[in-house]
Amino acid sequence: MSPQKKMGARISNLTREKISKKTDQRIPTGISMGVNYTPITSLSLQLEIEKDIQLLPIVKAGLEYGNKELIFLQAGINSNPNRIFFRVGSESREIQF
Repeated sequence: MSPQKKMGARISNLTREKISKKTDQRIPTGISMGVNYTPITSLSLQLEIEKDIQLLPIVKAGLEYGNKELIFLQAGINSNPNRIFFRVGSESREIQF
């Protein structure tokens, strides 16, 4: 099986709309771009960059390893603020753990 590569992007509030007509406060404008790379069926790697135009960018990276019907491991990190995430789980049609 060949590696699977996916890419996506999102822009929110492109027109910088105001919260209301009575204030000059605006809803934040955000841009996100991410890639997913699956070199083998049991391993998936993700990378995302998220940017609010008025804040520093946030970089997110994660991986998932395993077979979802049996057991899988997930781990991730992100910057700004720095955080580390872990998850162990199992899924079937009847139960998710």
